[in-house]
Amino acid sequence: MEKIMSEQKSSSSLTGFALAALMVALVGTGFAFWTGFNLSQRSPTVTVDPDKPDKAVPGQAQIYWLNNNDTAIAFVPQNIPPNNDPPEVQTERALKTLLAAPDSDISAIPPNTSLLSLTKTATGINVDLSAQFTAGGGSQSMIARLGQIIYTATSTDPNLPVRLLVEGEPLTVLGGEGLMIAQPITRKQFETDFMPPDR
Repeated sequence: MEKIMSEQKSSSSLTGFALAALMVALVGTGFAFWTGFNLSQRSPTVTVDPDKPDKAVPGQAQIYWLNNNDTAIAFVPQNIPPNNDPPEVQTERALKTLLAAPDSDISAIPPNTSLLSLTKTATGINVDLSAQFTAGGGSQSMIARLGQIIYTATSTDPNLPVRLLVEGEPLTVLGGEGLMIAQPITRKQFETDFMPPDR
């Protein structure tokens, strides 16, 4: 009788130990997956070939990076997978990817700038950014970051007017040198105001 009870206790101990080991393994695997997922979300790998810009596909969002081989401001479009999402969802995804860029060589947008909201209206699209968007940089940097946002936000509809906001307030002046921004602003207006042929 004592032998049977001893065997039962031994069997229970082994079962308990096996379950504990399994739980530790599962928790460890889950933590590693979660950590890896978050690291990949925070630090996406971005490869941009300025000599091979992606061609625009109607209704598909694009991210506009900077051509770091140019002395003048030049943008390099990169398509994102549509994933059968409506244009507004694609645009939001494109802007968030743009803002998360880890490499300052391909983006003039300051680190930690975040998208607070994106709203499609009857008259255009509202893009609300965090205050970091206005931090640092000279006029060339300000123009470049402004263009990146405008072109990315209008990639599914190039004629769409964009109303830019920072922390909920309309952005009418950008940077210490006081770049005046039309509200709303279109690609055509941006090119006229900030990228004339002689610039």
